Amino acid sequence: MLCDTTINALSSVLNEIAASKKIVYWLDAHFPGADFGLSSYDGTADRNLRIPLESELRKICQLRDVKNDIFIIDDLRIYEDGPFQNGNWPERLKLGGSGIGFVYELLDKTHHIQRDYRDEGYIVCLPREKS
Repeated sequence: MLCDTTINALSSVLNEIAASKKIVYWLDAHFPGADFGLSSYDGTADRNLRIPLESELRKICQLRDVKNDIFIIDDLRIYEDGPFQNGNWPERLKLGGSGIGFVYELLDKTHHIQRDYRDEGYIVCLPREKS
């Protein structure tokens, strides 16, 4: 277990993994502590702390070639409205993201990007080519 910011932890961990190894990422990056009552959903104005998914994904792509890696991202409804099983998130416009364009910017050339509307929604990014 690491006790650090996600960005620092990613730098530390990913530098230890051989470039030839494939990684499956489960990214569930939002509102630190809020789900456990340790803080509120609007407890910080800093977007990178409140919903760090974009900065985490950028850091991962900066640190390694991700073309063979798999990404599963939770809580799509934080970033956009849609036909989610558990409904749209009423606070999205106030506290959430403004779309997943950054996911396409970073991964579309190397991954198939799929939305899944079960639960609160998922983004699944699978490699386009196997190598």
